[in-house]
Amino acid sequence: MKYHRPPLDENEVAIMIRNLAALGWIIVEPSESISAKVGDELYV
Repeated sequence: MKYHRPPLDENEVAIMIRNLAALGWIIVEPSESISAKVGDELYV
């Protein structure tokens, strides 16, 4: 029997990526594809 995971929240994923990058755990590059809503919430 397979269990389905609930969809990931785009805002939470973006914030976690930002946090991991700040810790130096991952290397990221800026992207224009991020939605305006997520971008606004990241820079609060």
